[in-house]
Amino acid sequence: MHCRIFPVISLKSVLKMVASVTVVIGTLSLGACSSSKQVSKTATHRPSKPASVKDIDIASMTKTEKSLVKEATAWLGTPYKYGGNTRSGVDCSGLVYHVFLNALDIKLPRNSRKQHEFCRKISKKDLATGDLVFFATTRGSKKVSHVGLYVGDGKMIHASTSRGVVCQNLSDDYYTRTFVGAGRVDSFASINKSKKSKPSKQKPQQDASPAPQPSVDEATPSPVPTVHIDDIDKVLKAGQPQSEPVKVDEPKDAPATTTTEPAPRVQEPLTPVRTAEPVPQASPDNADDGDDARSAVLRNLPDLR
Repeated sequence: MHCRIFPVISLKSVLKMVASVTVVIGTLSLGACSSSKQVSKTATHRPSKPASVKDIDIASMTKTEKSLVKEATAWLGTPYKYGGNTRSGVDCSGLVYHVFLNALDIKLPRNSRKQHEFCRKISKKDLATGDLVFFATTRGSKKVSHVGLYVGDGKMIHASTSRGVVCQNLSDDYYTRTFVGAGRVDSFASINKSKKSKPSKQKPQQDASPAPQPSVDEATPSPVPTVHIDDIDKVLKAGQPQSEPVKVDEPKDAPATTTTEPAPRVQEPLTPVRTAEPVPQASPDNADDGDDARSAVLRNLPDLR
């Protein structure tokens, strides 16, 4: 009779084997999305179910933002593959790398940690479409190990190790606890800014109001009849209405006369005038004396003969 001897396995050894298997499974499901493979301890909680992209307001985006989001949504459903670069499998940093390259010809680093260093740091409250969000999914470490593309409405598109490329809410408890920071690609921001600031081509609005029409009072006055100065009497005799003004056509050869007002007389002060004393008349008693004087004068006259 032959007896078989089975090795005795203690309970402690069984527990160690179970723990090792759990670590391996967790590493495969929630490992880092960097280009260099690393063994890591998993986080304690898994992310919630994927979100829908139907609520994203694409209509309000610029042409550059739409190109980026359109390329990212085209990768939805792609399975996760560590180090993958194709639609058959891709990791988180590979997804972000190819979205920027295919949509805008912008080349980013291939590693999620390098992508974090490449971006300009921004606040979470300032997130805009096209920014990147970074997470530390390795338990006990604060180093960046995961990246996603922010597409607006509090959502990101990323390559999850458990579900592949999906849309996820940033408000999810798992991503709130593992959030490290946000970054902005400057080359994308400069292109997007130029698209926003580009003025729209609009034709200048023409004033549709009609041109003001002249009123009755402003109408063109009727011509005034001209009458020669010599014909005034004839016109008046013919019964020309007196209320209608008559323009007098003066002769062309008549010299232009200018009337000047006389200068005002300056009233001089009156001076007293002395009156001549009356010449004494010869009285009748002295008549002979006059005759003598007349005779004397006649004698002094030259001879007129």
